[in-house]
Amino acid sequence: NNLPINLYYEENDTLTGGYYAIANDNLISYNGNGYSIDNLYAGAAESAGIFSSISEDATEFTVKNLTLNNGIFTGSDTESASAAIIAYAGESSTAVPGVITFRNIKLNSDPSTGLKCIKVDSANDVGGLIGGTNKSVKIEYCSLKGDGIVIGTNSDEKADAGGFVGYSSS
Repeated sequence: NNLPINLYYEENDTLTGGYYAIANDNLISYNGNGYSIDNLYAGAAESAGIFSSISEDATEFTVKNLTLNNGIFTGSDTESASAAIIAYAGESSTAVPGVITFRNIKLNSDPSTGLKCIKVDSANDVGGLIGGTNKSVKIEYCSLKGDGIVIGTNSDEKADAGGFVGYSSS
């Protein structure tokens, strides 16, 4: 059950195969329907993740029933956030309060195949599920599994990092 993802490449892309993250302000949920995404590399000058951002006006957003097997998510800008699923959601002080829900999400690292790891790094907020948010976060039946999971910052400055959530003010 591999989920087909449309990849977009630019001719002079400095990444070795870049995935441009989903940014759709009208999206309120994403159901992976039990499919898996394997060996995804998402590098960005700003924020990296399957979803780069969720609308500041969203009062709810749900991601459910999805497995990610091996992936690298790297944001390189000094203000960037990164996560395997959502880089950031409503981080400004004017963001509408809301709830981001993760249900039945599996982040797996299998060193014997593909990219061999789940690696998330950035200069700012870094997390397995979400990099940073001012919204409440609800996590149900989610897991990080494997030997090759690395979540950290690539900055000498103060930054927030966590296994599931990098930063949340709620």
